[in-house]
Formats: sequence, C-alpha cells, structure tokens
Amino acid sequence: MPKNNENLEQLDLITHRPSSKYQKILALFDTIQQATEHRLSIGHIVNLLKQHNISISENTLRVYLYRIRKKRGSKANEVKRKEELREEQFQTGFEYWKALLKQISYEKEDIERYVLLGGERGDIESKTISEQRMMVTLLKIKLSNKYKSEG
Repeated sequence: MPKNNENLEQLDLITHRPSSKYQKILALFDTIQQATEHRLSIGHIVNLLKQHNISISENTLRVYLYRIRKKRGSKANEVKRKEELREEQFQTGFEYWKALLKQISYEKEDIERYVLLGGERGDIESKTISEQRMMVTLLKIKLSNKYKSEG
C-alpha cells in the first residue's frame, strides 16, 4: 500500500471494529484501489491485510473489489433513473407505483432497489445482506399500502 501514515491509521481503526470482512474491505476500498494503481499485487495487499488481522484470500478480495466497483459504478446511473421516473407524468399514485415496481425489478442489488423506492443509501449500505432485503421488503410494503388505497 502507499506509504502513508493516514492509511495505516485508517487500517488500524477499521480492523479493531467488529464488522464483516466485506465491510472492512469496503471501508478500505479507496486505499486498496490506490495500492493497485501503484501496481501492488493482490497477494501483497492480502499479506498486508493479514498483518492487520484481516484474514482474507486473494480470490475473496478480488470478488469484494469487483462488487464494490460494480456498486460504485451504478451510483451515477441512480440519479438518472430517479429523474426519468419523476419526469413521467402519472395520473395517479397507483400508476407511479406500477412504474416504480417495474423499474426496481431490473435492479439486482437491494441497495439500488431501496434507493429507487425512496430510501437513503447511507441507511442501508452498512447492513448485512439479510437486513438489506428486510429493509427493501418493509419499504415496499409501506409504499404498496399507500398506493393500493389510491388504485
């Protein structure tokens, strides 16, 4: 990793928090990204992480980095999708609800579904996958009840 005391301090803070490996890698993503841009191998990064009590395989790290990059890439599209939904003129809230359900059916990630439903990204990002699914389901139920009464 780049020889930067701030990055090492960040790593020390993160490794002492009780969280999943994915959340730790997510918190360190920018630092890891810089290290890969400086041509540090995944194997070397894994060794550095192990020195800081984050035991992770090279393959798992690759998968986590891929997922994070994929999610971050979709953030730019999120604003565009929200604007497109708002621009359409719906006669009733129920028509809006049907269009919204169609839109979220195309999303693979629960975080993206939650945001499209009107939830805040920050509220769901740090949750486990099962908690994310529950949050999406509860928000869908809440909105469904609201719009069904109009339809």
